[in-house]
Amino acid sequence: MNSNQRPLSPHLQIYRPQWTSVLSILHRASG
Repeated sequence: MNSNQRPLSPHLQIYRPQWTSVLSILHRASG
């Protein structure tokens, strides 16, 4: 579980493009 706090920079870069998709879907669901 401690490893989760270590790989934050590489994970953020990979999740960055995915976040846009999630935000878009959340925006649509919100109305």
